[in-house]
Amino acid sequence: MKWKFFQGQEAFASHRELWDSLNASIDNHILLDSDFWDPLVRIFGHDQLYLGVSDSSEYPGMMLVEQVRAGQWRTFQPSQAPLGPVLLANGTNVEGQLAGLIRSLPGYALTLGITQQDPDYTVIHPDKGEKRLEYLEYITTPRIPLTGTFEEYWKTRGKDLVGNLTRRKKRLEEQGVTLSFSVIQTADDVEEAVEIYGRFEASGWKGKEGTAVQVNNDQGEFYREMLSRFCHRGEGRIYQFFMDEKPIASNLCVERNGMLILLKTAYDEIHKKLSPSYILLEDMLKRLFEEKNARVLEFYGRSKEWHKKWGGEERTMYHINWYRHAVVSQARNIIKSRGLWAGKKD
Repeated sequence: MKWKFFQGQEAFASHRELWDSLNASIDNHILLDSDFWDPLVRIFGHDQLYLGVSDSSEYPGMMLVEQVRAGQWRTFQPSQAPLGPVLLANGTNVEGQLAGLIRSLPGYALTLGITQQDPDYTVIHPDKGEKRLEYLEYITTPRIPLTGTFEEYWKTRGKDLVGNLTRRKKRLEEQGVTLSFSVIQTADDVEEAVEIYGRFEASGWKGKEGTAVQVNNDQGEFYREMLSRFCHRGEGRIYQFFMDEKPIASNLCVERNGMLILLKTAYDEIHKKLSPSYILLEDMLKRLFEEKNARVLEFYGRSKEWHKKWGGEERTMYHINWYRHAVVSQARNIIKSRGLWAGKKD
């Protein structure tokens, strides 16, 4: 099983149709769509980024990889992407496919790191009997199934969450503050919505660290372009919360095949004590339960204490290291077992 490799920034755009056709034949996951990855490749790509394409009709596959150092490769994983860009259509003989892939990489590859795999949407699973494979836990990620009605769901939530939100909204209404919500779904409105979202991030710790989404930085360009593309297809959503017609909080989302994914959330730090992100999430969930288009709300981020207040399920995402030679993996395991390994799992 051989693979061909092309310089990523030069080749991805011309291979988008093939990429999307392959993705559609698997799960058609929106986070693996070319409208998500094309702007990532263009904005965050580099000379050592490659697009891999399997030569096998029996084992079709595509992957975006980058060289870390001599002999060491990994999937291209910008921080904006929740999933690793791996498409393998045939779930059989995965070890053989990975062995062929690593032998086909430019130069002499010794290791390939396959990052951020969702066990529900990958054919690469941990195999304790495969000595060339190393499994590393990445994060536990939460999701909320949208079954039944919102009222039924809300009754299962703790008194702390429900009571606090009820009291805060009532207090605001008693003060004469008008609360309102909107959902942006048209591409023409995305630029302004992303600019507003960026102001929220800039008001908090991300603004202090210089990592906030801004209309004129790479992150802002990515979210603006990606969300515009998906809104044009009817798959982008930007939820907003207003107080007296002034935007206070925003959620950036995409939706496909009954799955709504909350990519980013931010609020105006001036109103932090009001829990604006919670108020927005409550309204968003009400809409989702009423519309009955989405079956699940996915967060695709590390599970935190605040997620637990909203209930739902959790699962563990992981990385896979594939070694050209089993002896390399065995040596690493020996070093780790003796407490000499200082590498990070994520």
